[in-house]
Amino acid sequence: MKNTKIFILFFALFYLFTSCKKEEKMGLEVLPQSEIIKSQFYDKTEVQSFIVATDTFKIKNLSKSLIGEYEDPIFGTNKAGFITQINLSKEDVDFGEDFEIDSIVFYLNIDRIFGDSIAEQELEIYEINKDLEDIDYKEEDFNVSEFYNNDNLIVSKNIVFFENENFNDSIGINMTDENPEFKEKMQILFSDNTNLENNESFLEKIKGFYLKSTKTGVIASVNLLNSFSCMTLFYKNSEDTTSHIFNINEDCIRLNSYERYYENTDFFSQIDDTLNIAEKIYLQGIGGLRSKIDFPELFENWTDTGKICVNKAELIFTIDESSFLHENYSLPDQLYLEMVNEDGISKIITDLEITQTYSYFGGYYNEEDKTYKFNISKYIQDLIDGNYKTYGLRLMTIGSAILPQRVVLEGDNNIKLNLTYTKL
Repeated sequence: MKNTKIFILFFALFYLFTSCKKEEKMGLEVLPQSEIIKSQFYDKTEVQSFIVATDTFKIKNLSKSLIGEYEDPIFGTNKAGFITQINLSKEDVDFGEDFEIDSIVFYLNIDRIFGDSIAEQELEIYEINKDLEDIDYKEEDFNVSEFYNNDNLIVSKNIVFFENENFNDSIGINMTDENPEFKEKMQILFSDNTNLENNESFLEKIKGFYLKSTKTGVIASVNLLNSFSCMTLFYKNSEDTTSHIFNINEDCIRLNSYERYYENTDFFSQIDDTLNIAEKIYLQGIGGLRSKIDFPELFENWTDTGKICVNKAELIFTIDESSFLHENYSLPDQLYLEMVNEDGISKIITDLEITQTYSYFGGYYNEEDKTYKFNISKYIQDLIDGNYKTYGLRLMTIGSAILPQRVVLEGDNNIKLNLTYTKL
């Protein structure tokens, strides 16, 4: 009898503990057991999708910069390049007596590639001829051609990004080997110590560099803030043969430049068409494409049913088969969903704002069923209760400002809103 009582007590404590843990983990989607028994399921909500071009977005001082070009068989031609300043590693630099340049090498730390990993690129480096003002650049007010012209070309070199196989070292581009004029210009500049007193004096003479690639095949992600990304001057003087590193750090203005050409794609005529529902959803990073998601009759469908409590509302997007046809173009690991207010301004969706965790909110790619799923229970509850009007949601790839990843999803009637609810 004593053992029986101990077993019952242990089982009760175990049940209480696990129930509490489960309730804490699930949060908004869990109700008392008495309510769950009366819960109902509905998956007939109309969900509309529209293809929209990304509006203005930040291109300044991002964590990564992109360089390269590829011809995506679904999303057309995509190009990327960047502008960056460089800084002195210390003030009052003095290169000594009988200073003479051996070479100047620009190093890039490549941390990821998109496209054909062994495609050769023709990388070009230009000296920019315009000051980089400290303003909050957006794509809509940035035109890279205003900062350089063809006469500013320093070097053009064929490289393969994948030669940097472990991504721990950097690709080096010799800027003086085939350009004696640039070498002579730098010799004169670095021989005058007044140009090397501080970064303000230095940036008056070297405003920065623009890097791009002219061959198609691959886009590389560059970590400019990594110590392996820098410009290094190799030189000799009357005492030694040595080097000086010019840093790229947080104080350096860095600007990303993107070009996208959709004219020959299947969806070109559907971009920003808000009248015709898209049969497929096209999402792309580097300031490419997003989708507008609407629930046009959600509020009306529930006004006459009496008050309900949303146990769970799961929005499900399924991958279109065409996304798997081209293995060089990787799928996003995660998508992002945000609200839109009446002025068209983005706002964090209530479910993510409250929980502050993606493990609840979702958006991750599920390889088993080829879906992306979002838990938007609080958002749907607020819409049904009439707490605010719906101006739609925006769906996009996560990290869209610095990752060119893209995906095609099934649209129109193939988007599912699975609603589990309880009548009150």
